[in-house]
Amino acid sequence: MNYLQFLAFTVYLGSLWVAGNAAYLFLNPGQRCGLNRFVYAGECFLLGAILVIGELLFLSFSHLYRWPFLWAVVMAQFIFLVLPSVRHQCARIFSRSISWDFPLIAFLLLLAIFIFRNLFFLVDVDSHNVYLYAQKLWLDQGISLFGNQGMNAGVFTPHFNAVPYALGISVFGLDTLFPQLVVVSWTIMVSVLVFGYTSWRFNRWYGLAATMMFLFNDHIFYSGANSWVIINSALIAFFFAAAYNFWQSRAQEDNFRFALALIFLFHVMANKYQVAIAFIFLLVLGLFIQPSLGRRLRSLFSNRRYTLAMALSAGFVGLWYLKNLI
Repeated sequence: MNYLQFLAFTVYLGSLWVAGNAAYLFLNPGQRCGLNRFVYAGECFLLGAILVIGELLFLSFSHLYRWPFLWAVVMAQFIFLVLPSVRHQCARIFSRSISWDFPLIAFLLLLAIFIFRNLFFLVDVDSHNVYLYAQKLWLDQGISLFGNQGMNAGVFTPHFNAVPYALGISVFGLDTLFPQLVVVSWTIMVSVLVFGYTSWRFNRWYGLAATMMFLFNDHIFYSGANSWVIINSALIAFFFAAAYNFWQSRAQEDNFRFALALIFLFHVMANKYQVAIAFIFLLVLGLFIQPSLGRRLRSLFSNRRYTLAMALSAGFVGLWYLKNLI
C-alpha cells in the first residue's frame, strides 16, 4: 500500500511540474529560465499547485468530488506535454550540468534528513480535527457546498495546502501517508526557494545558512515529528515568493516579477483568514516600493497574459469565500 501511495504522490508532483512549466511559459514566453534552477523549480511547483488545487476546488462546487474526477484533474495536466515548448522546458532543468560544491551537498543532505525525520503519519490534533477531516467530509458529501454552524469549522476554513489530501484519502481510505507527503512537500518547496534565492543574491554558503535557519526553526523542526505540530509551509512559501518577487520587480523593473508577486500573494488568503493583516501589509509595501506605481500598474494590465493569470489566481482564491456565501 505504501508503495502505491509513493507512486500516486509522484504522479501528483509530476502534474504540478508540468502545469507549472506551462504556466511559467505562458507568463514569460521570452525568458525561459528563472533566477536560477532552484528558484525556477520552486516557482514552477507553486504555479502548478495554484492551477491544480484551484481546479480541484472548482470541482468541489459540483457533486463530482470523487476519486475518479479528482485524479482526472491531476492527469489532465499532462495534456500540456503535447506542446513542444512545455516538453523542452520540463526537461531543460535536468539537462543542464550541476555545479557540485559543499553547500549544495549539505543542502541536499539537510533535506534528506528532514524528510526522513519528519515523514510520520498524521496524528496531530489540528490537521486531523480541521483540515484532514474537512477533506473527508467533502469526499463523503461529494461536494464542498454543505454544512452549517453546528458542523466542523474546517468546512468553512480556507485550507489551500490541505486540498491535495483528498487525492490520497479518496483512494487509500484512512491511511494518511499521502497527506503527510503533501505536508513535507510544501516544506521542501520553501527550502528550495530559500536556498535558491539566497544563493542567487549572495552565494551558496549564504543559501545554506538561510536554509538552516528555516529548517531548524522550532515550528519547522518539530513539524510532523511532534504529534501536536503541523506547520502550514505553503503559507510560508507564498509569503516568501511574493516578498522577493516584489523586490526583484523593483530592482529589475520587471513586470513579470511584479505579476508573480501578486499571484503568489493572493494565495496567502487561500490558506488562512488570520493572515489578512500580514497580507495587506505586504501588498501595500510591495506596491509602494515600486519606483513609479502608476506606470507599473498600467504596464502590467496592458499585458493580457498577466491580466488573465492574475484574474484566474484571484478567482481561485475567491472560490473559498464564494463557497461560504453560497
